[in-house]
Amino acid sequence: DARPRCVACGIDVDALESEDLRPSSTRGCTGCRGTGLREARGRGGRDELDEREACAACHGTGLSPQAAEARWLGRSVRGWLESGAAALRAALPADEPTPLARGLERLAEHGLWELPLGRRAIALSTGEVTRARLAAVASAELTSALYVFDEPTAGLHPADRGPVLATLRRLVEQGNGVVCVEHAEDVVAIADVVVELGPGRGDEGGHLLAAGPPSTCPSGTLTHALLHPLRAWPKRPARAGRGTIATEGPDGAALAVPRGSVLVVTGTSGTGKSRWLDAVARSVVAALATDRDAPTLVRLDERGSVPTARSLVATRLDVFTELRGLFAHLPSARAAGLDATAFGLTARGLRCVACEGRGEVVLDARRRVCPRCHGARYEPEALLHRYRGATISDVLAGSIDDAAALFDAVPPLARRLSVARRLGLGHLRLGRGLTSVSSGERTRLALASAVGKSAAAAHVLVLDEPSRGLSARDVPALYTVLHELADAGATVLASEVTLRAIASADLVLELVRDGASVAALPLAPPELVGQRDTPTGRALRALLGPLAEDTEVTPAVVAPRGRRRHA
Repeated sequence: DARPRCVACGIDVDALESEDLRPSSTRGCTGCRGTGLREARGRGGRDELDEREACAACHGTGLSPQAAEARWLGRSVRGWLESGAAALRAALPADEPTPLARGLERLAEHGLWELPLGRRAIALSTGEVTRARLAAVASAELTSALYVFDEPTAGLHPADRGPVLATLRRLVEQGNGVVCVEHAEDVVAIADVVVELGPGRGDEGGHLLAAGPPSTCPSGTLTHALLHPLRAWPKRPARAGRGTIATEGPDGAALAVPRGSVLVVTGTSGTGKSRWLDAVARSVVAALATDRDAPTLVRLDERGSVPTARSLVATRLDVFTELRGLFAHLPSARAAGLDATAFGLTARGLRCVACEGRGEVVLDARRRVCPRCHGARYEPEALLHRYRGATISDVLAGSIDDAAALFDAVPPLARRLSVARRLGLGHLRLGRGLTSVSSGERTRLALASAVGKSAAAAHVLVLDEPSRGLSARDVPALYTVLHELADAGATVLASEVTLRAIASADLVLELVRDGASVAALPLAPPELVGQRDTPTGRALRALLGPLAEDTEVTPAVVAPRGRRRHA
């Protein structure tokens, strides 16, 4: 019998195959069906979202007991997955450039040497996901291929971009073509050819403004502005003190965040920016339970969220309910006995029965305009009712800019639409599916909704990289809105890696690596952060120049480390 035998108990077992070690394999753990995760009911009550936790049977590996007990060089699969690329590469022969060895070396080149190999993608930061994908691309070592990257530096601190730039250049040197959609200055600077489109967004864009080497782009273009930045620090409004909110970092250290300020958390990839924001959110929720005057927490975070097929820009902006109610109150609709449900896109409404309100159908594996409603989404009865000449189908087919002009006399709609326009979202069609909208745009839609429908002074806003995907010209508009919220009394907390966003904050909390650990530097205005010999300080000086000697900067007051205090 050639079957393997356990040396400890003498039991014969089946030989392991690659399928036994594949994630989510049907031959994996029976307790979690190979996923490594099990549903766990939230402990905060039925209104709390369910969470997923590691399967207790397989300890999160998703492996069957037999596969989990297999050993290589004295270590189980779980043991290797808990280690980093460095440990596994060291166990392989140094003189054998196998695909596995090359892949591990590429991870090292992209700064992921110590990242546990078994960490799930949903637990990685945006920057770590970006670098892992680029490492996989670099490991393929293809030639005569065309690579298309959509913002390969998204979520990366400027100090983390070196390996990305090297990978892009290596792909070209190997005989490949590389096309990038990018806003980062350092990527634009190394391009052989820059194609700039504009001048505006949506229908106002798409025109060729410049094409050629970066140095040849004329003044007035965004490319020229990126390569010749205005070396001046942004001016921020001065505010009277309103007290502080006691918060905690991931390590439990107390931190006093001034009320009515814009605070940015920054640091290189993997330093825990999102974990710090999560810790702040939890501490504010705890404060709500003990302090009646504590502000309400609003978390605007699209990390890991997956919009449904029926989610629209109008629903994320939270204006679709108002739109349906407005059309239901038209005299013609009331005379026809219609209510707001009739103008929805659910089965109870007057949606097109052929496409179910999508405006398109799938024929021969291709999406085509619905032959019944011709893209209108609704049955003819719903299109008999017009507001200032527009049907609800027209409104959904139009942009936020169009809707802002149409509903300027409807305050609940006008407020949210106006904020969305100021956040650079005016080009988005209200009926556009959220699955085709970036996470940064979804965050800004949620911000416009939160600002437009309630008093900003009653909230602490927590945002995860709200400037992601914005050009250098759009970041100031975003932070103008955030500072107006702070002027009204709101406290804004955001994680950021965009330098212009960091420089626009009132206060910056910089996280830096200290050997194998991460240290949080004292809370300080961006001008003082720019004087530090840290990754963020050096990057700020390189972009904005040194601080003028006569500049007066008021340092922030940080609560001493220790037991959490309530302000």
